[in-house]
Amino acid sequence: MAALGAALGYWALRKCMIATNTGEKILYGVLIGVGALIILSNLHGVLTVAIVVALIYFLTKNKRKTTNTNTFDY
Repeated sequence: MAALGAALGYWALRKCMIATNTGEKILYGVLIGVGALIILSNLHGVLTVAIVVALIYFLTKNKRKTTNTNTFDY
């Protein structure tokens, strides 16, 4: 349940950043609140979601970027 709440909150946050009018921003704000309430209703899931988010963050942060254009790709 906590993962569902986190997914709902994340999706609503991304849509809220894109939204242009006030009505959409209020709707997505309410959805963010509902996602937070879903997470808080299952406190054991909060730890699970925090660990998964931290793992994903650190795994994607440390990806190696190849900027050398002199290497051949076959």
